[in-house]
Amino acid sequence: MSRTSKLYTLSLTALLAVACSKGSPPAASAPATGGVALPKEISALPPKPQTALATAGASALRMSAFRDLGRALTVSSLPAGSDYGTASTVKWVNEQALSRFDILNSIFKAIGQTNYADPANVGAGPYGANVTSVGDGGGDGAQQKALQTWVVDSTVATEGGQPVNVLHCWIADRGGLVTAVLKVYRAPAQNADGSYSDYGVWTIDADLSPDGSQYFVASAELGPDGASIVKVHNTDGGGGGGGPLETRGIMHKSGAAGYGKVSFFDQNCGSSGCQPQPVTVAYAYDAHHVKMALTKGGQTETLFKDRDTVVDLVERYGLYDSGGADVAKSRHFGFPFRYGANGGSWGYYGAWQGRHQIWANGETVAAGVTVTRGDRGPDQPTETYTTSRVYPGILVKRSYVGAALDDIKDVVVGAWDFQSFTLVGTGAAWQRCVMSPPPAPGMPAPQPVCDPGTFTGFADLVADPAIGTQVDLASWSSGMGTPSTRTTLGVNATRDGLVDATGAAFLPTLGTQVGVNASGPIWIAYTGSGWVKKQVVSIDPTTHQPTFGPGDTAYAIPDGREYYLDNMGVRYVVSCSGGACTAKLENQAVANPANVAALVPAGTVFTQPSWGATPSTYTLVTDPADPSFMELVYLTVGQQDLQQHPTAVAGGVVTSGQWGLSATIGGTQVQFNWEYPDASGACTTCGTQQFLLDAGGQIVQLDDPIRLAAMDLVNGAGEHHRYSMQFDGSWVSGLPDLHADLQAAGYQITPAIQAKAVAIPTGTVVTDAADASRQYVFKQLQVSEYLATAADPGGLDLAAAGALDLSTVPAWVATGLGARPPFVLKYSEGNPVK
Repeated sequence: MSRTSKLYTLSLTALLAVACSKGSPPAASAPATGGVALPKEISALPPKPQTALATAGASALRMSAFRDLGRALTVSSLPAGSDYGTASTVKWVNEQALSRFDILNSIFKAIGQTNYADPANVGAGPYGANVTSVGDGGGDGAQQKALQTWVVDSTVATEGGQPVNVLHCWIADRGGLVTAVLKVYRAPAQNADGSYSDYGVWTIDADLSPDGSQYFVASAELGPDGASIVKVHNTDGGGGGGGPLETRGIMHKSGAAGYGKVSFFDQNCGSSGCQPQPVTVAYAYDAHHVKMALTKGGQTETLFKDRDTVVDLVERYGLYDSGGADVAKSRHFGFPFRYGANGGSWGYYGAWQGRHQIWANGETVAAGVTVTRGDRGPDQPTETYTTSRVYPGILVKRSYVGAALDDIKDVVVGAWDFQSFTLVGTGAAWQRCVMSPPPAPGMPAPQPVCDPGTFTGFADLVADPAIGTQVDLASWSSGMGTPSTRTTLGVNATRDGLVDATGAAFLPTLGTQVGVNASGPIWIAYTGSGWVKKQVVSIDPTTHQPTFGPGDTAYAIPDGREYYLDNMGVRYVVSCSGGACTAKLENQAVANPANVAALVPAGTVFTQPSWGATPSTYTLVTDPADPSFMELVYLTVGQQDLQQHPTAVAGGVVTSGQWGLSATIGGTQVQFNWEYPDASGACTTCGTQQFLLDAGGQIVQLDDPIRLAAMDLVNGAGEHHRYSMQFDGSWVSGLPDLHADLQAAGYQITPAIQAKAVAIPTGTVVTDAADASRQYVFKQLQVSEYLATAADPGGLDLAAAGALDLSTVPAWVATGLGARPPFVLKYSEGNPVK
């Protein structure tokens, strides 16, 4: 299951995966010529309306968008029937115990598209309707739109002297047939704001398997106090022992308060082959709080949640062009796939800056494995591919175009910082100096260039493996006729001096020199007039994303150096002189089996930059029949390479990264990089490519994500920050990823998580970073609401919930509908077929 949600995959088997009372119904409200309406939503715990902070943030964002020149696109200009107009937002409270009833919303949405209550369809015989449902596609949690044909026969019958709208439904599902009988006795009652004061009276029976082992029944009725009572009962799938898993639930709801009880099997047990565990939850809520008693394995835990302190986590966005069309339909973005026994394993095929990779639990997949695309609906053609071999090493062609620093103004960008200098002792303190290169023969030795004043930046010379900073401090000494000795040094505990390996102070004796080499990742931001360096508190070991502290410090890019600033996979090259900085944008073209012949003509010679010693030369193997196809090999091995790779030989594969390679192609000098996997093996997919192959053996080539111009967004603390983002068809990268934080906090909302949360409001207009004339509109498609843990507020009693008898949920009764009758298709997605 994906990290992004626990929604059911909405094939009909899952759609109807939730119970049904056959008690005497109250008087029906059916019109004589039409059917009876069903509710459009049911929630055991409804999501709260948008907070004032979220509304204000969205308003401010939209106002700033309209102030920007050239933003002619508005949401109101999009056609009502466009993908944007028809896409719906699904929002749910992410409390597993309270989500058992949510599937009814998807059922009612699907049934609504059949127009069963239209007078023209009541009593007119069976007809067809193509119905769409949206759910979790699997591997990456992408929202999946599946199309199914429902055959519906809607009639008005009489039961107990009262009219009832009866629906017989036949649904083709995954090569089989699901049949369902719905009876609607009374329509729901709505309040002025559109919410429901009651859910009406109705029953649902569905056969999910021919042998009756899997079924779904549900019902709604009115209690003596006028409150809605909804019951669910279903069996579906198989547990670790292979038997069906049963869910039973009863919900009482009246106004802003309610209570209920549900039993289900917890399948999130953390390891493969584990047995799902039965869980029972009793709950009660009012307008502000929820109380839950969760019983599992004989132990009961009582929890309280605050409905007013929530974090809305957008699990999936949609991005639409100026005509309202879903951009994912016209782009070839990455997708999830299934493989292995019964398709039980999931992977993802994606591309980043042209680099194609297959991810399966952080690993590649063996060559020749057949995989099935995992984001296609049950009525869509099955797409299968095979995995290629893994290609170690990636050749990247680099070119540059002019850019403006304002493109990244106030955007935090990553860079690799390297400092090399010498500390020289004055007798009383250390002084920072830059040593000049050795002189030419016969020339006098140049004097070092030293900063005025005393060096005090010892805290910056402390290595931090968690962040990735490395520091080497060493002093060399020699005597007449004796070899030089190296003294490895470190920074003392008070961060105001140096110590040797024994912990003894290493004093700044006059003339003593200490070589300093420090490197590591840094994060800086251009403010419009200068640079600031962010304080890094920690780096997530999975996502490699930093968490910043409040201690920003002024920063200067050293003169004469080029800094490569990474902004969501796009690299800006910045150089400064005398405090004035210029920028250029690096474009990258990545070699793959389909384009390598055009990108690198056969016989192209690459030369590494020379640092004084003889450089090596290389060539890329472009013959697909060669075992080293797509690998860089040595033509000649220079002294410069032999110093680091003494076993390198002509014809051998270059097994280390090479940067700044040059080659002459078509009379023009071109720059390249050769990216190669880290020898440590810490990242098995870094510096490699792996492809999916179609039936003809050709690679499935993907588009890069859409890069968006930087924009302001408001976080949960009400702070404005500037973000640069990319959209890849199912995910927006560039925003804080709260999943790891939630997991670390046991999925409990903390003040830090609440403050960090950022969402793009529906209707936000954004601009393509590569083409300022191209604009898009965002829409939130899947939103999960996490409630903060609270202290006992008092006043919430679980006695009524605990007394509910789950054995009273309705039993399954076979529909007896038989084969699907002949029909004429009348509707598609709720619209008449012309």
